[in-house]
Amino acid sequence: MALVPLAVVGADIFGKARSRPGGMRWDKAKMDTAIYDDCVFWSAFSYDDGTNVYDLSDEQNDGILGATTHAPTYVAEDNGGYYSFDGSDYIDFGSDSSLRSTTNITVQCWVYFSGPISDGSTMLSCYEFSDGRNGYRLKINADVVDVGKAGFSIGSGDGINYSSGFDAASSISSNQWYLITGTFDGAFTRLYVNGVVVDANAAEVTITYAIVNNTFVGKNPDSTAMTPEYMSGIIDDVSIHRTSLSSNQIYQAFIDGRQ
Repeated sequence: MALVPLAVVGADIFGKARSRPGGMRWDKAKMDTAIYDDCVFWSAFSYDDGTNVYDLSDEQNDGILGATTHAPTYVAEDNGGYYSFDGSDYIDFGSDSSLRSTTNITVQCWVYFSGPISDGSTMLSCYEFSDGRNGYRLKINADVVDVGKAGFSIGSGDGINYSSGFDAASSISSNQWYLITGTFDGAFTRLYVNGVVVDANAAEVTITYAIVNNTFVGKNPDSTAMTPEYMSGIIDDVSIHRTSLSSNQIYQAFIDGRQ
């Protein structure tokens, strides 16, 4: 699967030093300028050194694979690669303030389930349940009645989840790639599946964050059950933006990712 294009270029397309392991760089000419400028995290999983996972944005929020048995398996392909998570794996990208937007945010990734979809499978999380519900998360419903339904939630510390998705419109199936996107613009949360908005709900709040909120791929460290919720499946091309991307931008990301 070819995701948002990368290119190894001779000139510095950032206008400043941006060399990353393996010669990875943004190909800015192939990206919407607004998306590029507002991206605070993008890891295309195009390189693996067994320890670090690299952020290609200006923020360089590089992550660390989970220790020993909690490290996802890297699968290399001609046009990049992806990580496979077995239900106990994760990548920790830390708690930098750039990952903690309070009023506008977009979180996005490609996912693939080769077998039964586990309830609670978490794609991306910077969330804390036990401290009043803070942060954001992109995951599969943990309710076994509605398993297989993606959703996006934010928390403002008031004990309420402000969510979109987790219903029939956001159902996903095994053996198919999906681009799952959650946005918050200060007034509404929205969930997109394959570039199309499937749910929107009012949320006139400000996202708050607990001190312990790290950003994880493949793990929700503090769930309603007070135990971690892990991903069982494949994750690729994860991004976080400090703005709420438009429907057109999200659909274009889906089209680009299918190339």
